[in-house]
Amino acid sequence: MKVIASFKSKKQMISFDIQLRKIGINTRVIPTPSVIALGCGTSIEIDDRDLGAAKDVINAGKFTAFEGFYGIFEQNGRRKIKKM
Repeated sequence: MKVIASFKSKKQMISFDIQLRKIGINTRVIPTPSVIALGCGTSIEIDDRDLGAAKDVINAGKFTAFEGFYGIFEQNGRRKIKKM
């Protein structure tokens, strides 16, 4: 499963991306899915196995614009998104 991190601020989203990459987490900057409809319009996508480390980065930093983590999964051939 993939996980999306959504932010209200593009600057904080980029800072989060850089910090994740520094600790060896593969990231992808993607457009925020319309069903989330929050934030700055772009989000960070990571693998779910990296969620614990990503949460640690959020908790250690001053990411006041962080909206939340969302899981993306397939169900009955359709893409579903759930807040984590």
